[in-house]
Amino acid sequence: MVVRSGTQTDVAKISMGYPDKVFALIDNVHSAFSAAKTIEQTEAAWDYFHVLEAYIERTWPHEPATMDTLRRLISSLSTFTMHVRQRMPSPYNGWRSDLGLLRSRVSPNVSENG
Repeated sequence: MVVRSGTQTDVAKISMGYPDKVFALIDNVHSAFSAAKTIEQTEAAWDYFHVLEAYIERTWPHEPATMDTLRRLISSLSTFTMHVRQRMPSPYNGWRSDLGLLRSRVSPNVSENG
């Protein structure tokens, strides 16, 4: 089925299997960072994040709330990475709520106003 509203975002969503693809990417990031216990595993988890980041930036570049949520997620994942690097017993896990918020932002059930 082809929806013709004329925007690049709509074309990208249809051609890339939206929303299943973005949800799978979010799940990959969640799984990779949840399993990360060493700095090597954490750095490898960033590869999953960068794939998600590129998809979000390409699909929703003009949606400020989504881009702000992505920036917040980057910050919280950076804090988590720093804590793993410093071998803290309980690394920061606020990234989980940021990732959940990002998932809700890109959900097709969310209106354009959030």
